[in-house]
Amino acid sequence: MNLQKIEHEVSFDQLAGFDNYRQWIEPLVPLLESGDPLAPRGALLAGMPGTGKASCVLATAKLIGRPVIRYHPKGTKVSAIISELPDEPIILWLDEPDESCIELLRFLALQPDIGDKVLVMTTTSKPHMLPATFTGAAIFDRIWHLDLPDVSARAFLWDCLIGCVGGNPGKYDNVKLAQVSALFTPAEIEAVVRQAHAGVEKPPSEKKILAEIVRKTPCAALQDEETASVRYWARRTAESV
Repeated sequence: MNLQKIEHEVSFDQLAGFDNYRQWIEPLVPLLESGDPLAPRGALLAGMPGTGKASCVLATAKLIGRPVIRYHPKGTKVSAIISELPDEPIILWLDEPDESCIELLRFLALQPDIGDKVLVMTTTSKPHMLPATFTGAAIFDRIWHLDLPDVSARAFLWDCLIGCVGGNPGKYDNVKLAQVSALFTPAEIEAVVRQAHAGVEKPPSEKKILAEIVRKTPCAALQDEETASVRYWARRTAESV
């Protein structure tokens, strides 16, 4: 099997940020639900690992009521991929694409009987490494950049994640936690909460969470050149979510 159906319960209510993306996609939901030819055909989501690209794909699927079919590129012939697509409307999620996906995108753009049922959502952590023929594909209605969350988004994330492990967010200083975790991705913040909660039944204390933050070095601090390259690409090519 080249394609994998993803089961999930992710919605935008669980995510911080994405205001600009939601302002774009939400008015288009009726067109997507009805299969209107004027509905968007695709979106490219770019950002360093852990910034929420996968969550955005899954939340979009929840919003428009479509299943997510994931394809991780491995040089499979387009005909083999198309033969596995279900008849129902779907989101086709291309995860970390390469040049082998260009032919697939061209095929979907030129085949309305198939393409009208497929919303292509592509996620990449290295958009600056993709050829211009890919990022300029006609099927992409929008290109989005997911950067590190700002302080308000991080505070929201801390509240949500602390609540998920049974803590009362009101008893934690979410502003302090947000400030200390300035370079953390959403995935890294979640990992800190999981580690602080590991092996104990009670919710972790703020002191323990702070200790885990200090112990962890975020990827953005280790890959500053890569982060700068993605941001430079985004300033010229993408919109902020």
